[in-house]
Amino acid sequence: AEGWAWDGASTLTLNGINLSTSSAKALIVPANTTIELVGDNQIESTQASGGASYGIYGADGLTIGGTGTLTVTGGATNAASSPANNSYGIYVNSGTITINSGIINATGGTSANGQSIGITTYNGAVMINGGTVTATGGTANGFSGSSWGLSGTWNGGGNVIVSGGTLITNTSSSTTENCGIRTNNFTVSGIGTSVQSSGESLGFYVLSNLTVSGGANVTGTAKDSTLLSSAGFGAENINISGNNTVVTANGGDIINNNGYSYGISLGYSGTLTID
Repeated sequence: AEGWAWDGASTLTLNGINLSTSSAKALIVPANTTIELVGDNQIESTQASGGASYGIYGADGLTIGGTGTLTVTGGATNAASSPANNSYGIYVNSGTITINSGIINATGGTSANGQSIGITTYNGAVMINGGTVTATGGTANGFSGSSWGLSGTWNGGGNVIVSGGTLITNTSSSTTENCGIRTNNFTVSGIGTSVQSSGESLGFYVLSNLTVSGGANVTGTAKDSTLLSSAGFGAENINISGNNTVVTANGGDIINNNGYSYGISLGYSGTLTID
């Protein structure tokens, strides 16, 4: 078949595929699929309105690697489909999304009354071991409109672990939460590992522990915000350690209100530890 090959077991090789479909789920893969990237690959749901949409939908566990490029985009959803009205670039229902290599660009579509997330799981985790990953939340409108680049789980929990490569997250406009990364625990380590996360309200929103070590280079940036407040890093606890580890925190300007802007914002009983 043109642009793809399935080995009959668990490996899907994408080699120059250009898949654009009005289906809510542009590509559905079985549990524990490995996607091997060769060449330039495009996958997009062009759904204009309707229920939840996914660029790639995995049943349980998904691994991505190879030397190629993957650009994947979720479709648009509308308020009438509430509550199942979120849009995702890459999503698995359970288990871990593991990215080992390649260039991956994942973007959530426009959500009329829900979330738009670049990469997430329903009940699992995200692990990045290498490659260059860009995860972008799309425009999210309505009462519950949230734009997140990457999250361990769709509700902002779970764990994200980055041990190699480059991760870049970004957001689009939203009516409520706007976070480059939103998750329960975030861990990044390793010389040469880079994470650059930006959002209108928060570059990082980590509910529990944010840990940076081993020479990693991490930047959290809050854009100029029309929301109540902004911070480069928002976390309950932040732990920074290791020679050559670099953490840069940028707060943004607050526009048209009396909110606050911080480089780093900790929880009420949180701690910042630098070793």
